[in-house]
Amino acid sequence: MAKLVNGFSKWPEELAARQAAVAIASEVLRRAARLSNYTQQDLANFVNSFSKWPKQTPCRQATVAIAGEVVRRAARLSGFTQQDLANLANGFSKWPEEARCRQAIVAIASEVLRAARLSDYTQQDLANLVNSFSKWPKEAPSPNHSRNRG
Repeated sequence: MAKLVNGFSKWPEELAARQAAVAIASEVLRRAARLSNYTQQDLANFVNSFSKWPKQTPCRQATVAIAGEVVRRAARLSGFTQQDLANLANGFSKWPEEARCRQAIVAIASEVLRAARLSDYTQQDLANLVNSFSKWPKEAPSPNHSRNRG
């Protein structure tokens, strides 16, 4: 499903693509209790794809549910690729008013700070991270928090 919605997200203006994405978001939401079964890449693809339709309620709801899963995995975010983290952050940033998205962004920022390997990120990934983090300027993690996590 994640690869499918990722494909549809390439045409966000197309009605059929939007309808398919909303249907997939509704299915992801229906399966929210099993989000732990999805890979890191699947979660990142879902969030990044659903963010192309920020006004669609099922896309928002599914993203918020995935944000909760990212928060639950906060101690294991080192298993996510740099691209996955950047795509998650980019997607969550479309809903800055959502508390779970904010919590997920703080967890991602903590992991980026903890790992301290910015040279491993592409320019696009870094741009996505900076843009995403800017939506929550008062939520910056403290350096001590990220060092004490792992």
